[in-house]
Amino acid sequence: MQSEFEHRLPVDLRALPALAAELRAWLAQHGVDAQAAHGIDFALEELASNCIRHAQFASVAEAWIGVRVELTHEAVELRLDDGGEPFDPTRAPPPPRFTDLASATVGGRGIPMVLGLTPDVRYERVNDRNVVRVRVRRAR
Repeated sequence: MQSEFEHRLPVDLRALPALAAELRAWLAQHGVDAQAAHGIDFALEELASNCIRHAQFASVAEAWIGVRVELTHEAVELRLDDGGEPFDPTRAPPPPRFTDLASATVGGRGIPMVLGLTPDVRYERVNDRNVVRVRVRRAR
């Protein structure tokens, strides 16, 4: 079995559920524990959907997201890259606070949730692409 998962995701929300299901199955086949698999799945869905909804691409040719997952004995690492305008999710502003449900707004909470669930998130800009790495420790 290979210890890398790679996919090129079109910038289309309809493509994300099938990719997420394929990744979950791949993680299970490789014996990744449920907690680590959930962290990677959650990060994929939140970060990729955020990119699909909000990224500004210079051209149609750049409108895709590279998805790569690597396994080691200690961790699972998700790498997402896109050709949108520079955006560092580790520096995203916090969502607005609300005092009751009537004043709550929809959106803006996915990235803080990813950062809270998967504290090892790194960003860099490489060759005009946003590269986000999310590392989740595996259970021993």
